[in-house]
Amino acid sequence: MYNDVRNTITAKMITAELVEPHIKSFNYFAEQGITQAVENPFIGFPAISKDGGDANALKLWPSECRVSCRSYSAKLLATLTIKINNQVVDSARRNLGDIPIMLMSNRCHLTKLNPNQLMKEKEEMNEMGGYFIVNGQEKVVRMLIAQRRNYVGSVFYSLNFYLFLMELYFVSLWLLLGRNGSNVASIIPNMAYHCDVFGIIILSAIISSIICPIGACCYAIYDCPDQFLYTELMRGFNEDEFWKGCVVNMLMDLKSENLNSKADALSYLGRLFRAALPVITSTTNMEAGQILIDRYLCVHLNTDREKFDFLIYSAQKLCSLAKEEIVPESPDSIANQEVLLPGMILLLILKERLEIMLTRMCRYIVDSIICDSSHQFQARHITTAVKFTSLVTRALEYFLRTGNLPSNVHHAFSQQSGFCIIAERLNHLRFVGHFRGIHRGAFFSEVRSTDVRKLSTEAWGFICPVHTPDGSPCGLLNHLAASCRVTATQGSRDLVIHAISKFGLLSLTASAMLNLDSATDQYYYRVIVDGSVIGVIGEENVQQAIQILRKEKSSGVFLSIFTEICFFSRKTFSMHYPGLFIFTEFGRFMRPVNNLSIEPPSNREYIGTMEQLFLGICIGPEDFEEGVTTHQEIDPENILSFNAKMIPFPDHNQSPRNVYQCQMAKQTMGTPVHSLVHRTDNKMYCLRTPQSPLVKTESYDAYAIDNYPLGTNAIVAVISYTVCV
Repeated sequence: MYNDVRNTITAKMITAELVEPHIKSFNYFAEQGITQAVENPFIGFPAISKDGGDANALKLWPSECRVSCRSYSAKLLATLTIKINNQVVDSARRNLGDIPIMLMSNRCHLTKLNPNQLMKEKEEMNEMGGYFIVNGQEKVVRMLIAQRRNYVGSVFYSLNFYLFLMELYFVSLWLLLGRNGSNVASIIPNMAYHCDVFGIIILSAIISSIICPIGACCYAIYDCPDQFLYTELMRGFNEDEFWKGCVVNMLMDLKSENLNSKADALSYLGRLFRAALPVITSTTNMEAGQILIDRYLCVHLNTDREKFDFLIYSAQKLCSLAKEEIVPESPDSIANQEVLLPGMILLLILKERLEIMLTRMCRYIVDSIICDSSHQFQARHITTAVKFTSLVTRALEYFLRTGNLPSNVHHAFSQQSGFCIIAERLNHLRFVGHFRGIHRGAFFSEVRSTDVRKLSTEAWGFICPVHTPDGSPCGLLNHLAASCRVTATQGSRDLVIHAISKFGLLSLTASAMLNLDSATDQYYYRVIVDGSVIGVIGEENVQQAIQILRKEKSSGVFLSIFTEICFFSRKTFSMHYPGLFIFTEFGRFMRPVNNLSIEPPSNREYIGTMEQLFLGICIGPEDFEEGVTTHQEIDPENILSFNAKMIPFPDHNQSPRNVYQCQMAKQTMGTPVHSLVHRTDNKMYCLRTPQSPLVKTESYDAYAIDNYPLGTNAIVAVISYTVCV
């Protein structure tokens, strides 16, 4: 009895890791992310009010929502403040509507219940959560693959242009460099700005892609003279005549546009982007340009100098790409990808709908004051304007109900529909598979190229090689490996900077007096933490710093265990632009391995997709190579997904047989739930004669699959023989 209870608890803990990215991303959305969009917000718990107030509200349980075909949601409260000439004329707490709540999140009533209490509330004893209940249906938000954010990825564009593509919280930033004086407008349709050699930025912000010179952005961000901008761009490239010509031509183009100061640059940007920005008529071009800089350009950085340094670094890397000193990076490589989590999508929708709501309320109040005979603000104006508050929460429920993005959402997503699916419970494996599936995007299903469907070697240990459907979604709908975890929390950038500052980290200001050319005796690598250029570190200190950082993150005491440390040496300059890159943000693939340079038991280290490229990882002790191997796999089965690890003797099967079994196991009938008597699902079958396989894998017992046993839908036996004469 004791062993059964212990095994059940252990299985629940292991199974909880399967839905961890979904739940933690929603917790981040509800507790931290929403505070970035709303000041002092409050999300309540699902409840039913007796008399319209909150005093006598009753708890709303998920089982009641399933039966009554309603949504499991809670109130979203925020303070609306109206200012006229910087004077507060009205401020009140308003209800913005009901926001959907994910099951087993911190805002769900089920989170702190034990198994007996869960069964009393008509739920599963091992309820995992990770899904929403919308109009009585269980909905799962798909995990989608997106480009790695806050990293300068170099891409070869057409035959005449190089570009760097970067995702900044889903505001796409493109920087192009033409060869041989090519005309940008001739390559990119609907682009009217011309550039002979250098300096184009394309910002996909809100509505459309608009282009502007990079020099104008530098002037608008950081007020500096021409000599300072020239010096910063040439730092480390003093002997490069090609780059010098690019910089000189860019500065001459700025003078031809009469851009001589920060005010001129802001007015220039505001005039270009005004139609795409959420501004009112009275907003000047300079104010519109400042809104663009603050909200849409390098939004992951806080200060103007950080944004300026980042653009300088991006332009210099682009120069190396144009000179073919480094090779283009494939956007289809998992090293340049991350995961778009449910909480991130909800936060983007909420933020944009809040901007739309506030813009409409502002325009309505201004028009009402103008039309009023007294031309004064009246209390009835805010009372009528409150009708726009429902725009926020209705958009979230529409998104979960249909899986389509609401109108006027113009982030750089590769699709507008197919974000949400119904959590089918044909059997337990099918239900769990929804939370481990990761889709490349609906856009790529219509692309003729097969590169997006190929499983690259960089995906080892992160993406299961056999768990993918056959047919049209093959290679597009993949599943995470069992040991792969997706970071759903934000690390501390300050702790990383403090840790690395002990090893001779120099700020960019302090390093201005140093010659950073690779021809000098001491080479300095840029240190970039979450897309912020924090300084440089000497070549003689970088290896020691990396070793100490790995020990710190393995212990998890000072640094997060999900810190990703990527070092590109100048010896591999032909592949990657040299530098030390550290990532601590959410949405990254991570998996555990054993660090052979650290003594047990603190030798387990989580590594990322880009970090794995330059590590020597062996499968077992027999594969160890002195001076090459740095890490070792914990379990060879970790490359397989939750479903694939249930297949006995997978190495004795043909590869298509393993792929076939992953799909067949999710189609057989079984025991989907134990609370079948309390459910009213239209499509749910329960097998009265469940079976337990004679041959089991270790994962079968670890995940306690016998608690939700499956049936058998097909048995294929192939016996090979040789006739002996």
